Amino acid sequence: MRRILLTICSLLCITASQAQTTTTIGSGTNVYNTGVTVNIPFGSFVNNGTYYDTTSPGQMQFDGGVNYSGSGTTSVWDLHFINGGTSTLTSMVSVYHTATIDAGCTVNAGSSPNNINLRTDLPGHANASLVVNGILNGTISGLVTNATATTACGSYSSTLSTNISGSVIKYQWESSPNNVTYTAISGATNSTYTTTVTSGVWYHVLISTTNTAFTATTAPVQLNFFTAPTAISGTNIICNGNTSFLVTTSSGGVWSSSNTGVATVGSNTGVITGVGTGSAVMTYTMPGPSCFRTYEVGVNPLPTVSSTSGNVVCSGTNSSVSATPAAGSSINWYGSSGGGGSLGTGNTLSVIAPTVTTTYYAEAVDNNLSPLSTIFSGLTTEPGVMFDVTMLKSVTLSSFDMRCNVGTFNVEIYYKTGTLVGSENNPAAWTLITTIPSSSSGSVGNRNFPLSTPLNLYGGQTYSFYVTGTIPGGGEVIYSIGTAVGNIA
Repeated sequence: MRRILLTICSLLCITASQAQTTTTIGSGTNVYNTGVTVNIPFGSFVNNGTYYDTTSPGQMQFDGGVNYSGSGTTSVWDLHFINGGTSTLTSMVSVYHTATIDAGCTVNAGSSPNNINLRTDLPGHANASLVVNGILNGTISGLVTNATATTACGSYSSTLSTNISGSVIKYQWESSPNNVTYTAISGATNSTYTTTVTSGVWYHVLISTTNTAFTATTAPVQLNFFTAPTAISGTNIICNGNTSFLVTTSSGGVWSSSNTGVATVGSNTGVITGVGTGSAVMTYTMPGPSCFRTYEVGVNPLPTVSSTSGNVVCSGTNSSVSATPAAGSSINWYGSSGGGGSLGTGNTLSVIAPTVTTTYYAEAVDNNLSPLSTIFSGLTTEPGVMFDVTMLKSVTLSSFDMRCNVGTFNVEIYYKTGTLVGSENNPAAWTLITTIPSSSSGSVGNRNFPLSTPLNLYGGQTYSFYVTGTIPGGGEVIYSIGTAVGNIA
């Protein structure tokens, strides 16, 4: 075999006959170029060897109509049909970047095999494409469906496209739940289609042209969908040695703890056990990319309990019991481990003349809570106010009590999960809960604004709210200026 590394001009044999040319690469002849433009003039091109130039801006031009055949291989960066005429391909040309059919050109690409092969199957060449402004007959290999996103946790948006375009191309997008039965999407006839994915689905696009009977179907793309876990609820503060449980309405996930030296969690049960002091983040993970929810649990030390007279006293003898809680906590006393009616508060409980054996239970309550300024009082007047709340336990929010200014306007209430920090100027981050009219021609007043749909807020989660009126530049909402982060019990 001969391997010839010379210029294309010295390797191609061109003979003229009746204004046509025959370009030939002989058997055993290998032509390797790097970014060279080669023009094949009107006539025939027979390749029984190898032509290889897959480097930008390498281009092979079929000029004025070329009949291409041969037992060899032709691999090019660009393939360009120019200056009219009819080109017929009975052998394959592999295109690594773009094949273009100019207006006025006719290409008979064949169908077995497909003699224009877009090498979208190769790494680095997934965007190989075909541009049709002329007439195309036959079939094409390597037509694909592209997607900007193919998987996510929860619903997501994805824009679909394909690698064939041009002035004569028509599109009809179709979808399928199983990659077997496809249904045309009404109105989806552009070169791209944007969809919101809420379940697993496949897409492809039917291709046709305005000037021939050419049709093709792109290779499908699968858009995966993974269900996002719902919010976690449960106790977010427990004592060392005690257990509690976390709940989510999702299924199929696994629980884990970020710090098993502080608290453990049953991988399938959600039962948490305090084994130290501090905090640990519990994570519920479901199948899929980043499909998880977190919930922080604090573990406090048990209060130390003692009696001034020991565990045994004579009937009718006064005594007392004492408990020493962790810093920032206070003590509530009960006669049952489940709580019930309070026997008293404070570190010491007096026991007056007991006549029966009694067990006393001390509950340590975390008092490290700061006051929460609200939109119910204050003198500051603005068109709106934003604030965060952290839930100590799960509640259902059914209404807002607000202090509103004089005038007629609508009150809009928005919320989002997580802190407002970083989202103050991002409208897309907020969800509108309700819009309620407010009208007053007299004086400033306190009003109740019920939510059209109650909102569930889960313990351990932070939520942010934005309350605003609809008069631009107005001062509808009256509130007090907060100085500390607040929690809602």
